Amino acid sequence: MAPVLPETLAWKLRFYSKHDYWPDLTHPRSLMEKIVWLLRHDRAPLRALVADRCKVRDFVAQRAPECKMPAHLWVGKEFTREVWDKLPAKFVIKGNHGSQMSHIVDKSKDSFETVKAETVQWLNTNYEDLLGEWVYASADRVLVVEEKLELNAIIPPDWKFICGNGRVLIVQLDIGRFVNHVRNLYDRDFKLYEGATIAFPLGPKVEKPQGWDKAVAIAEKLAAPFDLIRVDLYLIDGEIYFGELTNYPGAGWDALKPTELDFELGSKIKLHAPS
Repeated sequence: MAPVLPETLAWKLRFYSKHDYWPDLTHPRSLMEKIVWLLRHDRAPLRALVADRCKVRDFVAQRAPECKMPAHLWVGKEFTREVWDKLPAKFVIKGNHGSQMSHIVDKSKDSFETVKAETVQWLNTNYEDLLGEWVYASADRVLVVEEKLELNAIIPPDWKFICGNGRVLIVQLDIGRFVNHVRNLYDRDFKLYEGATIAFPLGPKVEKPQGWDKAVAIAEKLAAPFDLIRVDLYLIDGEIYFGELTNYPGAGWDALKPTELDFELGSKIKLHAPS
């Protein structure tokens, strides 16, 4: 199990530099403080299970069977030329044991050697040591290849539903994650938080996507067992596809502005001390 990162003066100063307020982790108040509190204190086994890209699929199927899942095309420990040759022209490859381990592959642009080298780097990374995200310590260190989802022949936008006590509190829309990343914030009724940001600048306004209410309902079903969790979904032509469950969004480092919104959302979340 990964160690709990110490709450040092340097750590507090870094938090202040990100959020413009001094952290109180004894009695967390804001959304970001509560994310950090959970990261340090909650060791519920279910969190480790849902962090595993393979094991989480049964959890999703049981709690929200109406939610579709991208097909797994291959799972293994060594990405070989033989595996490469059998995969379609486009696919997504991910590391199972951490975040930020993902590559959208297009064989017309990406070489086997480049993708292989990246996967070796992932497999040699102890992701849980970086920010203390203990949930990845027990995850199988394997690679997962998924089908590439598309909306109008492009990568669909990411809808990330941050839920507190089983209710959607705020939704991130991430556009252009790999080129000119922008992010909008909405409430559960699709009302835009004008001027509010988390880590990235605001993007263009978009129309309410088809299947929004269905996506909110699925997010709340999947979030029900947790005090706080983020449910990442794709909304494609009225169908809802599962992305992942994120236990500690940004590990609490992504600045939510204005600060008043950070505290407003935090006030809606009741943390339960782990048993």
